[in-house]
Formats: sequence, C-alpha cells, structure tokens
Amino acid sequence: MSNPLQRVQDLIRLANSAESDTNHEARAAALQACRLIAKHGFVVSEPAPPTTQKPPSSVEAVGRAVREVATDIASRVTAEDVVDVVSVLIKRGRGR
Repeated sequence: MSNPLQRVQDLIRLANSAESDTNHEARAAALQACRLIAKHGFVVSEPAPPTTQKPPSSVEAVGRAVREVATDIASRVTAEDVVDVVSVLIKRGRGR
C-alpha cells in the first residue's frame, strides 16, 4: 500500500478525473481524501504563485555580497585608521 500522502494525491486525482464513472465515485474519493488529510494532520494550501523575477546570477550575488562587506567595513573605519595605514605604506615605500 502507498504512503498516506501518495494515497491522498491519488484520491484527489480520481475525484478530479473524467475517468470517474459516476459523480458518486468522485464524491467518495474526495471524501476519503478529506478523511486521510484530517487523520494524518496534513496541511492543504495553494501552490505559491510563479516567480516573475529571474534568480540573480552568481556574478550579481557576489557583487552584492562584496558591496555589503565593503559598506560594513567602511562604516567601522575611522580617519585615524586611514592615517595609520598610509603611514605604514609610506614607511614601506622608503625602505625599498
């Protein structure tokens, strides 16, 4: 026997199909599907609407991540930090 979810899906297909010989068969399948849904605590919902936006390319995703990191670093860097780095670079340049 199939698992309960598969059984529910099969019953719903039967209830919706034109293969059901009678209205009675379709109703019986729908009723049995409802009973199984309640018995197993399944949650029934509508599918999510299709997304109209294309997913970002890996280049766009990396670019966005770099901008976020750069913004975060820039928010924490002080003028004194810049002076310290420039001083080190100047000293290294003289030592060559």
